[in-house]
Amino acid sequence: MPAGSSSYVISAWALSQTVHVVLRRVSLSALVFPTLSRKRACMLAAAHVSDGSLPGVQELNKAEPLWESPGQVRPRMVLGCSLDDVLRKWHVDHAAANGAGGVAAVEASVTGGAQPGDVASGSGGDEAGWVNVSPGAARYAELYRNERYLLAWDGTRAHVVLKTGAHATTPLRATWQAAWLDRHYSQPDGCTGSENVQLGVLRASLEALQQRYSAFEAEARSLGWELDRVNLKCGRVRVCLE
Repeated sequence: MPAGSSSYVISAWALSQTVHVVLRRVSLSALVFPTLSRKRACMLAAAHVSDGSLPGVQELNKAEPLWESPGQVRPRMVLGCSLDDVLRKWHVDHAAANGAGGVAAVEASVTGGAQPGDVASGSGGDEAGWVNVSPGAARYAELYRNERYLLAWDGTRAHVVLKTGAHATTPLRATWQAAWLDRHYSQPDGCTGSENVQLGVLRASLEALQQRYSAFEAEARSLGWELDRVNLKCGRVRVCLE
């Protein structure tokens, strides 16, 4: 095939793909979804944290940025982390701030039996392995004793792993907490301060969650949002605290 013909075919293919993507986006923009995707969940939680108001189904669907990936919509989140990922994210920053060895501070040893304060990590109902965590990690995990997830905040992004027994709306609770942290404790250069300071920030966000989430959920349902059909992919990893 002549070089000119080859370039024409490639250009025609690229144009057809571009037209296809544009038409698909246009068709999607005409649809109204009462369920929560990751982007819509983040936008809804951020709106409530900001001023207490919530957009309705049509309003939020119209405002949803179709050309942006879910990771670009704030609050930015990493859902479906492993327990190790969350604990590393929690401790590496503190270890650096305190002059300790970052990786060594989060190394876990698998033991033969469960001990008080240990954390079990499993995947999708698989048998869990017991992991002994450091005292600092245990204090962090204790904050989430009454939640069905663990969340670590690195200053710009939330890292979330679900516990066993998580409900359909559990990721939405984590999203609301992430939105609060993003609004009140966003630090582009990463989290700073002592472990106690960081624990205090997470404790404040969880207190706000306890005080405001029920009203958020009730208002969202009254506006027609189907919160029992939250489409947030969280992986298969689940953890259990004992």
